[in-house]
Formats: sequence, structure tokens, C-alpha cells
Amino acid sequence: MLAGTVVWVFGDSAAGKETFIRAIVEKNPPQQLLEHLGWQRKQIVVCKESLEYIGQFKDDPTALKREQVIPSVVKLSKANDVILIKGQIVDLEASRLQRLKRRLNKAQHEVIYIEAGTKEPYGRLPRKSYYKGTETKAEMIEWRETQIRLLNKLASFHFVGISGKAGEKYASVHLPTGLKQA
Repeated sequence: MLAGTVVWVFGDSAAGKETFIRAIVEKNPPQQLLEHLGWQRKQIVVCKESLEYIGQFKDDPTALKREQVIPSVVKLSKANDVILIKGQIVDLEASRLQRLKRRLNKAQHEVIYIEAGTKEPYGRLPRKSYYKGTETKAEMIEWRETQIRLLNKLASFHFVGISGKAGEKYASVHLPTGLKQA
């Protein structure tokens, strides 16, 4: 097949990227959300490497393993309609999205941005394995701004805003301030 849709899921730390991905690929995904995204009756899979190898900084050995995302997605594209990838800033810094797009040039390439503001994700941070107890809201805002700056460099990717706030059931939302639709 080597076509279909490749979807990178971005958002703040603790915004709910992995929770969103798992909700889509579970046995009873939210049908209204699938309809909104045009994914009803589609074979949807997740790139497991993108969930397993969560790198926090450029030279992090785990971040280097994220290079495995590209061949994994290429392989998954042969038998699936939609491939979900949990995105990290290190993917943007390594031009991984653009390189995958060149490899799968007949596929549609999208970015879903999980928007949850700052307060709610900041409250979720202590439950994360990478949490050190020293992260500040100012750092979260800086991470967001870096991510948005890097996402804005993507040409011809379609962007979709989805709420990651508790109780909003992945409602469609505006993209965060500063993120421009390519």
C-alpha cells in the first residue's frame, strides 16, 4: 500500500498525547472522534517505538533510539490506513517528520496538537516517569514555545487541534496561539 495517513501527535508534556493515542487504538474508540478525523472504518495502528523511546534531550541515548520510528512507520504503512506517532521535540530537531514524509511521499502527513493549556498538564507532571520535581511552569511554557517554533517550520503538513483537558472528550479546538496552519 505505502500510502494512507501518517499522524504525529504533539502537545505539551503531560497534555495527554499517549492517552489520546491509546483511546483511538483501543477496542471501542470514541466513534464521534473517529468520524471527526475521517478515520471510521480505517485500520489504525500506533508506532510502538514512539511510545517506548521517550527522549528528553538531543543527546539522550533514548532519543537516539527514536530513529527507529522511521523504518517502523514505513513497514506499518504497507498494511494500515492510519499510523499514529507520539511526537517529541527531538523528532522535530532531527527533522524526522520531514524525512519520513520524503520516504512516504504518497501518504498524507498530519500533526494533531493536543491542547490542554498549562495548568492541567503541570498538575499531571508528577505522575510522569521523567518528572524530577524541579520542572516549573516557566519551563513548560518554554518547551511549548520551542515546540511551536519547530512545528511552524513544517511545510505542507495538515494541523488539527484536539482538547486534552479532562472531561472535554477530545473536542476539536483552535490551535494554540503561535501555531500556524501550514
